[in-house]
Amino acid sequence: MKRTKEEAEITKNKILKAAFEVFIKDGYSKARLKEVAKRAGVTRGAIYWHYGDKYKLFISLLNAGFKDYSERILAIIESKGSPLNKIRKLIREPLISILKDEKYYAGVVLYSLKMEFTEEKKKQWQMLQKQQEQIQKRLISIPEASHWLRTVIRDLIKDGIRKGEIRSDINPELASLVLMSYIDGVQSRFLTEPEAFKEKGIVDSLVEFVIT
Repeated sequence: MKRTKEEAEITKNKILKAAFEVFIKDGYSKARLKEVAKRAGVTRGAIYWHYGDKYKLFISLLNAGFKDYSERILAIIESKGSPLNKIRKLIREPLISILKDEKYYAGVVLYSLKMEFTEEKKKQWQMLQKQQEQIQKRLISIPEASHWLRTVIRDLIKDGIRKGEIRSDINPELASLVLMSYIDGVQSRFLTEPEAFKEKGIVDSLVEFVIT
């Protein structure tokens, strides 16, 4: 039985790796399970058995890409520390993740550049949310992840103002919007100009640039 489970995991990982290569090359709409199966060295039946149809396979790729990142974000939020320090970490994590976490990078690329449809994006996020709620109950709500994180940062800014860490004339709503826009913008820039991010310590520099 143990051997069977191990073999199944190996097959699933081979399928995911092959699927990523095909989706990256062809985009969602033009990707074909036949090509995924060929690259993975399995039958299309194996793909249907482990992941279902193309849509569910794509979701599995995204889920794999964002799961560890989501856990790290939650760990920061639930950790002890000052509001300002938490804000620093919450800005840093998406930036360091796209540079260092291959799964997260893959998820961002797939969602940002290889999903040519808008209505399906909404459906996909909704399905991810349901899956995550079933698995962990407390995992980040992916369908509105950006808005959710902005709300967290906004509340941390309010807390920081109350504790005297952040200037009282700062508007928490606007400040959180600026910070999220900065995170999204830096990540988008990395996707189009990765060579600009080779400087040592660039993530910390980027964080301090916007937080000070």
